[in-house]
This record gives sequence, structure tokens and C-alpha cells, in this order.
Amino acid sequence: MNTFFTNTLGISESTFSYILLPLLIFLARITDVSINTIRIIYVLGGRRLTATILGFFESFIWLMAITNHRAYAVHRIINHFKKVNFHSE
Repeated sequence: MNTFFTNTLGISESTFSYILLPLLIFLARITDVSINTIRIIYVLGGRRLTATILGFFESFIWLMAITNHRAYAVHRIINHFKKVNFHSE
């Protein structure tokens, strides 16, 4: 996902890391919670099949958001350790 935005669209890596990725995760979580609310309404209304389908998409969106967040966190940790200079005194 990072390469799509940086190479194809020409967005810098720092802009992607600090602005675009958190915004995408935020929007994914808003969508996830909204689908969950609608799903619970359908469950209470007795529409199980629709609720099941909505649950699938809710889980899928949540997994995509958390996967991107974890990949971003691991990338930041690795870059931090690449920049650290270990001096012996």
C-alpha cells in the first residue's frame, strides 16, 4: 500500500506515514463501527442473513485497518533502529 501512494501517486513517504495512513485507518474504523451499529439493528430485527453479511465486511475492514497499523508501527521501529548510533564509551 505504501508503494502505491509513494511511487504511483507521487506522495512522499513521510506524508504517507504521518498524514495519509492515520487518516485511512481513522476512516476505516468509522466505517467499521457504523457497519457494526447497522448489523446490531438487523440482528435485533431478526434479519440474520443480512447481519451475517455485514459482520463479514465489518471483520474484513477491521483486519485491513489493524494490519496496516501494525505494518506502519513495525516500519517505524525498524527505521528508528537504523538511525540510532550506538557509541561505546
